[in-house]
Amino acid sequence: MQPEDALPTIAEISITLAGFTAVLFAVQSSFAGTGTPGQSDRILAILTIPAIVLVCALLPFGLAGLSASPAIIWGVPLCVYALFVGLQVLRTFARIVGGSAQVTWPLLAYGLLLVAALLAALALASGLGLFLPFSPGVLVLGLIWSLLSAAFALVTAVRAAGGSPAAQQGVKPDLE
Repeated sequence: MQPEDALPTIAEISITLAGFTAVLFAVQSSFAGTGTPGQSDRILAILTIPAIVLVCALLPFGLAGLSASPAIIWGVPLCVYALFVGLQVLRTFARIVGGSAQVTWPLLAYGLLLVAALLAALALASGLGLFLPFSPGVLVLGLIWSLLSAAFALVTAVRAAGGSPAAQQGVKPDLE
């Protein structure tokens, strides 16, 4: 199996994760007072990460119609991935250090950020042809890691919402 064969499946998983997340948070928002500190950050991460994954997973197919060069077909998606993930890592790290982001599992969160930063650096090096030039495997690995990170954020968001005062008091949504 070639790494690029996994891209359509990765795109499907990212759409499923984003859709499930949207439904879950729509249901949770119907409960009074279930908002928790950091929940909006988690929702943003859970929805933007799959969007980035989707774009980067489908971009090689669109670029293949424009050029036969691996530098275009794989270099551009690798650099786009590195840019967005790098910005996401920097933003998240700054919010954690600044105290404006609530961290459920600090050691795990920092570990996830470190691996994401390393994968973004590897993707940038590959996308620029400096190390493992224009490697579809690096892109696939990064996309899989991003989906795992989004799933982790979803689990922490659900856990945080389950610990909210409204959830503990059994507040029911107004269905009328």
